[in-house]
Amino acid sequence: MPPPAAHRAGCLEILRFFDKNENIPLLHLLEAQPLPAALAPEEQALKYDVYRALSPDHPAWGMTWNARWSVAGQDINQLENIYCSEEMCYPWEAARSLSRRIAAAALPGPAPMQTLAAAFTGAGPPRLKIYLQEDRWGAGVCRAAALGAAAAALGLTLPAWLPPEAVIGVVAMDLLPDGGSGLRFYLGRDTVQGLIASGPDGLDPLAAPLAAASPLSGGWHYLTVRLREGEPRLALNKIYNPVQDAFTTRDRFHACWRDALGLLRAAGREDDVRDLIRFLQASPHLRAVPTATAISTSPVSGGLEADLYLTAWDLSARDLSARPLSG
Repeated sequence: MPPPAAHRAGCLEILRFFDKNENIPLLHLLEAQPLPAALAPEEQALKYDVYRALSPDHPAWGMTWNARWSVAGQDINQLENIYCSEEMCYPWEAARSLSRRIAAAALPGPAPMQTLAAAFTGAGPPRLKIYLQEDRWGAGVCRAAALGAAAAALGLTLPAWLPPEAVIGVVAMDLLPDGGSGLRFYLGRDTVQGLIASGPDGLDPLAAPLAAASPLSGGWHYLTVRLREGEPRLALNKIYNPVQDAFTTRDRFHACWRDALGLLRAAGREDDVRDLIRFLQASPHLRAVPTATAISTSPVSGGLEADLYLTAWDLSARDLSARPLSG
């Protein structure tokens, strides 16, 4: 495995491709984070990824990073330091309050891991995101009953189909520069069929293309529920194993990409990533793999939307080289 610096460098190169190096404060924040020089085998896991929201109504891109193996740790203050001015009024205290509520209601086991993200649309300040996520698949962060109390503090209500004892895998809060906020949660299952069984009616238009277009085994799935007035907005996510997919066999590497691109094709969004694919093909020093995909219905047009998340390692430096893929 390449060292953490190679992981960060690869993801930042893709972020620069998406935003043409415009979001300098975020780049500086990430480049300044202290990282260990190397990782023990048990520490090898994803820290950074980049995403592209593929929608004709609201395309976006962004960067996500978590608190894993950070030397100095990280918290919401990192984002507040660079996105706090008279022109921006992100709801920082509401985000901290949510984090405290979820921490107080956390399930036994590993503490929820904090993940931060910034999403850009090409104009204006970004949408910032704070995730509290399970650090081990299936461990959960809290029960739905506890999440309901946290949602109520934001003026939101959980859907009636969600039982109070349901295990919530991820809680995420969107922070908007005008002071607004949003809340979503994720329910994890091993299969698409498991999502259908545990979710509300009406998931078939999303589940059918996901199951048919992305059949690769070895991943996980989430139902994303975005709370809002009226019925929540739903999305289905497929989660890959990027460390395994990037550094085991050539067949697995290509199969992961075929699986992810299959969903984009089924949603009619494959053309939206042609520039990205050409960029990656022209950058042999980058080993990039999908980390997740998402499929949802556009609230504007009613058509299918898709998101692609990916991560990368920069293998260009001699001391950062990884062993070649076999097979």
